[in-house]
Amino acid sequence: MEQTYRLEFNEEQQFFNLHDGNVEENTHGWFTIFKQCTMSDFEVYERYVNCVKQKKLTKKHLLKCASELKGFLSTINFKP
Repeated sequence: MEQTYRLEFNEEQQFFNLHDGNVEENTHGWFTIFKQCTMSDFEVYERYVNCVKQKKLTKKHLLKCASELKGFLSTINFKP
């Protein structure tokens, strides 16, 4: 079984981070995208986000992508 992480993003730094739970959530400019995310889930999500090039990734765009991807994956019976 793959280890799960909390996927967060920092808009200012334009950087994703996978936390193992030892860091307080939603602090220092980071916001949570997924509370439980495997490396495989992250790779799928990152590719989905990059389908439409953005000059700068925003919280609104990333959370919308997360919601759309969850909906799509549930229709094909895939549970991230």
